[in-house]
Amino acid sequence: MKIDPWRAPASGHLVARESVHRHHDSEVFLVDVKPVAHGNYRASASLPTGHPFYSAHTSEANRLIDPMLLLECCRQAETYLAHTFFGVEADAAFALRSWSMLIDWDAIALVPTTSLHTLVMATDGLAPVRWGDRTTGLGPSFRLMVGSRIIGRVELKVSYVPRKTYDVVRSRGRDGRPPTSDRLPRQSCAEVVPPASVGRLSRADTLLSDMTQREDTMSACLRVPVDHRSLFDHPQDHVPGTVLVEAARQLATYVSTQPHAVALTSMEATFRSYTELDAAIRLEASSTEPNKATVSLRQRDTEVAWIRLESVVPKLSTEEVARCVLPF
Repeated sequence: MKIDPWRAPASGHLVARESVHRHHDSEVFLVDVKPVAHGNYRASASLPTGHPFYSAHTSEANRLIDPMLLLECCRQAETYLAHTFFGVEADAAFALRSWSMLIDWDAIALVPTTSLHTLVMATDGLAPVRWGDRTTGLGPSFRLMVGSRIIGRVELKVSYVPRKTYDVVRSRGRDGRPPTSDRLPRQSCAEVVPPASVGRLSRADTLLSDMTQREDTMSACLRVPVDHRSLFDHPQDHVPGTVLVEAARQLATYVSTQPHAVALTSMEATFRSYTELDAAIRLEASSTEPNKATVSLRQRDTEVAWIRLESVVPKLSTEEVARCVLPF
């Protein structure tokens, strides 16, 4: 019997898709979120083995635990917190302001491979930003734990905008609302850079084309994958922050010392404005030290996001390498 690679994680106790803004079961990883004290919360997520996107890397470390998967789990925990514990309306628009991450690969190397299925995310002293009786923002800082070991931290700041206000803001300077991703033509991946040069296995997961080097910078065009099941799980009227971070990671991987083996150890991103779907986006990376890069994303001659990344080549045990399951 052929197994569907897009099946949901094995856990039968995942939260409802709508509570974390997902459409496909295969893209839901959050198991639960519980308050443990005033302002303190613990969340858990089920980490899949052999996911078609999050496991599709040349780097064995990324196949073991993809940092982008950890970011997505934290995004789901924040979204669930906002709706369930802080009263954010179901139709509110979420605006990601900043995102950062630290990953300790040495700590991950000490975790038994049998314990790598469950991620615990703990945040303490979480206080909402309010306007009257409305929650307008959250800024959780999650400690990441696997197998009782702290393996990193993820911080994000998100604003919540009432739907009517969002519609007005997004229509400014346009004749109506901006286009949504499900109404745009699929962008061909025929012209993308070789997937292995950015640490990927598939052209469908490769987001960069037209790579250009000039003095000490490397630039590329962003291919917006509107038909991608993980990156565009549901229709959007802008390019999600996850796509921008993944694209920046790919460019940082391209300019790294070992594109086939590096994995993110730190990331810091600031999102300055909405990134539109119907205008070209170019990334430019500058790097003054090996495996460190600062990426500027520009659209219509304006910087829409700024992302700093650092990578390492993690040392994995033989047992961990054996667990680095390919998604196909």
